Amino acid sequence: MKKFLIILILLAGLTEPFAQSKTCKRIGLMNPTVKNLEKVLYFIHKDLIHADSFKIIGVLSKAQQESFKHSYEFAAKHTKDHISFEVIQNEVPIDSLFCNNQCSQEFLKIFNETDALLFFGGDDIPPRIYGEKTFITTEMIPKEQNWEISFLYHLTGGAQNADYSPLIERRPDYLILGICLGMQEINVAAGGTLYQDIPFQIYNQTNFQEITAAPLDNQHKNFWRKSDNTLDELSGLTFHHVKILSDGPLNFAGINQAPYGVSVHHQAVKDLGKNYKISATSMDGKVIEGIYNTKYPNVYAIQFHTDVTALYDDGSKFNIAPDKVFELDETSKLFHIEFWKNFSSRLNGEK
Repeated sequence: MKKFLIILILLAGLTEPFAQSKTCKRIGLMNPTVKNLEKVLYFIHKDLIHADSFKIIGVLSKAQQESFKHSYEFAAKHTKDHISFEVIQNEVPIDSLFCNNQCSQEFLKIFNETDALLFFGGDDIPPRIYGEKTFITTEMIPKEQNWEISFLYHLTGGAQNADYSPLIERRPDYLILGICLGMQEINVAAGGTLYQDIPFQIYNQTNFQEITAAPLDNQHKNFWRKSDNTLDELSGLTFHHVKILSDGPLNFAGINQAPYGVSVHHQAVKDLGKNYKISATSMDGKVIEGIYNTKYPNVYAIQFHTDVTALYDDGSKFNIAPDKVFELDETSKLFHIEFWKNFSSRLNGEK
């Protein structure tokens, strides 16, 4: 009996360090709409984003709280998913985005309390922020969302101030992923600029009929529903091949280097921000589809949408034109799965 008790004590001593080795990953989510919360939970529950356990922290400003009341209600109904919110109390004037400001200490707090940040899609960044006049096709994000760009500047720095020491210097492996608007915010925060209208500025197209007549690989947003008011049953998504460059974070071994990606944007990166390189383009090379930070290995972004959950469901089909139903091919599906597998590896410190 004494020998048996000794074995139990030894086992207890072994299991305690093992329990302590389990980690909880804290993912900060900008623009935490119900839809965006559902996306993150989908990837976690499907084990496409993997860790021992998770906390999801929706980040918003005090001025945005009323707009996110449904997100609070959603979190209250999903208590087992450990969703909380961090509310930034102060506002950032548009001329104070790229310097220490009223929100600097709050940004530091969020940085210290998270392991990763996700910046998903949305409307357009005010061109004034990157020094351009506004196109008539630009549909700006609410002013209450401008703080996201300042937060990114605080995190990674930019060309606006060469002497600024970004927060990420304290944790160089900190993970930041931007998708669509998120990529544009990351670039502008670092001092980059945008094309405000791809059809006009890149392809010299002035009407919807010209856009929809172009090859699918040159269409970056589905304009069919705007070309005719009888086509509202069509998907708002379009699909085109993405050219993956060999020296960036999207080059997955043994995976298709020109997968189909979901495209829903009419703006794109023009001049790269400080410390960024291109990781992917459109097939004609005219539109930047991915960027990454050359100094901080876990800061990267894509213009296409790996966050569309239907892509991971068997049999999903999309009516993208009057005569075309699209279904993602298997090699492109593998790329999307590998994308989130790679994100998980970075989240868990394996990259």
